Amino acid sequence: MNRLIYWIVLLVSVDAYGQYTQWSNLKPGPYSIGYKVVILTDSSRYYQDISAPFADQKSAKQYRRIPLFIWYPARSSSGDKQMLYKDYFPDLKYENPYVENGMENLLTQLKKGWQISDNHFEQASLTKIPVVKQAAPIHQKFPVVLHTHATGLLMQSVLMEFLASNGYIVISYPHLGVDPLHFNWNDGSIQEEVVSADDVGFIISKLSYIVPYAAIDNISFIGMLAEKGVNHQFASADLKAIACLGCFLDERVKQLPYYDPRKFRIPLLQIPESWRNNNPLFIDSLVNAPRWTVKFKEIVHTDFYPVYKVYNPADAKKYVNYEYIALIALEFLDAVQKKNIYPATFSSVPAEVLYAVVAKTDVKILPTETEFLSWIRNGDIAKAESYAGQLTQSALINDQLMRQLLSILASENKPYLIEAIHFYFRLYPKDPKQTFMYIFRNASNEKMATAIFDLLIKKFPVSPYPYDGLSDYYENTGNAGKATVLAKKALELLENTHNISQHDIDELKQKLQEKMK
Repeated sequence: MNRLIYWIVLLVSVDAYGQYTQWSNLKPGPYSIGYKVVILTDSSRYYQDISAPFADQKSAKQYRRIPLFIWYPARSSSGDKQMLYKDYFPDLKYENPYVENGMENLLTQLKKGWQISDNHFEQASLTKIPVVKQAAPIHQKFPVVLHTHATGLLMQSVLMEFLASNGYIVISYPHLGVDPLHFNWNDGSIQEEVVSADDVGFIISKLSYIVPYAAIDNISFIGMLAEKGVNHQFASADLKAIACLGCFLDERVKQLPYYDPRKFRIPLLQIPESWRNNNPLFIDSLVNAPRWTVKFKEIVHTDFYPVYKVYNPADAKKYVNYEYIALIALEFLDAVQKKNIYPATFSSVPAEVLYAVVAKTDVKILPTETEFLSWIRNGDIAKAESYAGQLTQSALINDQLMRQLLSILASENKPYLIEAIHFYFRLYPKDPKQTFMYIFRNASNEKMATAIFDLLIKKFPVSPYPYDGLSDYYENTGNAGKATVLAKKALELLENTHNISQHDIDELKQKLQEKMK
């Protein structure tokens, strides 16, 4: 029965798509397509601009509103009314609220910028598209694709429709910028990158409300501004994959407060413009990510837009690079989001149009510092040790954080504290001060304190620091007699200590003398 329904849906879809010349060579997927608009409001962030169209006049605050254009697999019905291409036009106001006279000016700018004749524009406007506005969704957990672009609604609608027909819920939103002045534009600041990452996180947090029929744990990010997804991944690491379609990933991302290449471990596809084929790409610095760079022999910036296909329907079949981009994106997303595999190649595109496909899927993933320290805190010392050499050589962990963690283990009376201290000294055998007074101070009982002391004395028999540390423990627990005896021993050893600085000697000497008064 399910198979019969599948073929009925497919036949209905093929019949509808056959009239859609803008798709030209692209073949439909098995699903009919629904479309809707949702406006999100993030009341935790706002623009101080009461003249803006979305302003709340009472509070003089324009809350950050994010318009979402959503394409999704829909139920097919004989009574459905297909949209015309021009039915998208009224929704342009959501992604361009600062353009005076609204839709008319936007369309005029579009025609002028792309040199589209009035005749071609009129033809495209009246073209049927295989989309039904507010169609009933199929209640199935489809994977989610997020997409952003400066003006994504008209510039990328064909790709969005194509992916939705193949079983994806596609959510596109415009580039919002940092403030009203830069709405739809990048102001070039690192703050803009941080804000864009926050936008992605906010959208993801609302998915169960926006598209309750979505697989909200299976989300990818694609588009010409997919670096916004990269920024978010550094911050939150909850995307499944990213496809950069002509976008620029540059060194500026390293200024992000949460930048850490080890946290980026998801599959990453990049299709650069052909002039960049022999240039170093930022993608190559993400060494923990399985990654593919698909290089065309000839592909230019405008090939990443369907404009020529949409507004020159008679010649639509000539502009095939956009179709190849869509096919590669689909093949990539199907592999990583639906099959959970890495594509070996991209067979949907003729080999003769490609310059090279560079795949790096055999990656050795290093843990983040937080992961590494979490293993130690939870007693999995063996797992931490298996990565320790690589991490210390690359300076990705430091001894201060390790000592702080050991103090925490002491305060929690963890049975693996001594093993963790041994591990610390395997990492840092030349710790010049053996400054473990905080471990002693946090020791939860005398048995633990003396065990720490015995370990340190065996390792550093002539160091004053173990005696000083145990003295601290007894002083803190009210045993002044033992504290004084140990302080005296530490002072004797200090007189013959020459492997620490004079400043450290003077500091410790003053401390010990205070104890003995």
